[in-house]
Amino acid sequence: ANASASNSFSGWSGLVRNGIATVNGANTVLTITNGTQGEFNSAFFPVARNISRFSVSFTYQATGFGGTGPADGIGFVMQNDSRGTAAVGWGGNYLGYGGGTAITPSAAWLLNIYQGGKEGLAGGGVMPPYTSTAPVDPLSSHPIKVVLSYDGTTLTWTVTDQANSATYTRNATINLASTVGSTTALLGFTGSTGNGWSVQTISDFSYQDLTYPVVTTNPANNVLATSATLNGTANPRGLATTGWYEYGTTTAYGPATSAQNLGSG
Repeated sequence: ANASASNSFSGWSGLVRNGIATVNGANTVLTITNGTQGEFNSAFFPVARNISRFSVSFTYQATGFGGTGPADGIGFVMQNDSRGTAAVGWGGNYLGYGGGTAITPSAAWLLNIYQGGKEGLAGGGVMPPYTSTAPVDPLSSHPIKVVLSYDGTTLTWTVTDQANSATYTRNATINLASTVGSTTALLGFTGSTGNGWSVQTISDFSYQDLTYPVVTTNPANNVLATSATLNGTANPRGLATTGWYEYGTTTAYGPATSAQNLGSG
């Protein structure tokens, strides 16, 4: 099933990396710190994305601790810094986001593992007050699922330990367009180490632009030699939307049904 064009995407295709951040050969895992001392790394997608209403999800994991302890943390960053995809802040507790080369204008959700597993919402490259993610422990070496959703007024983030299902959630009111300087921004991650270090990875990244219609294709039924009943749903999200089906014997499809007005509800 199809509706109007979507701005959503997943994976690491096109990611621009700074410092020693790496992506594995399968293009599925971003290693934002590599477990060495004094890292300050970043990685950004080169195309600005809508931040008026969106949802982002990814899986974070910290392993390979050394030095003075697990360190330091990461940030999910939305930015319009003049350096573009080359933007990166200081290392250590600045998490590759803040400090003398802070990324600004920007907004960022930061996870600081050197302070025992705490998170905070930052703006303008200024480091925020932190709140414990308990009962979720990012120092457990478990994969941690992070989901951030913005409805135009409130940013909500949920952090879930995928090994034991412990969950933490919090939200904040923020005008992202004002904070970032636009309704679009470059999206990406920063990460750092200091005298302590860790290997910090991010996988299963997905961004969904919630200003676009959402379409779901459901299984067909009444399938016969020359006909079938096609099923699907569409949420126009307040936009005038036209929908249709494409079908065929391969994923190249080919034929299409007549377009129908799906309204804007």
